[in-house]
Amino acid sequence: MAYVFKAEAEEIVKNKCRLLGEIEKEFKADIQAETLRMMQNFFVDE
Repeated sequence: MAYVFKAEAEEIVKNKCRLLGEIEKEFKADIQAETLRMMQNFFVDE
């Protein structure tokens, strides 16, 4: 019984880590895009 619980818990942790990795990739892409927009606006305004 404990083995089954441990396996289920490890699977949940693995899935959550994968989801966090995907969210991190999206976040970094969004930040990079926003930074690029800000830099473009900065140089256009001058």
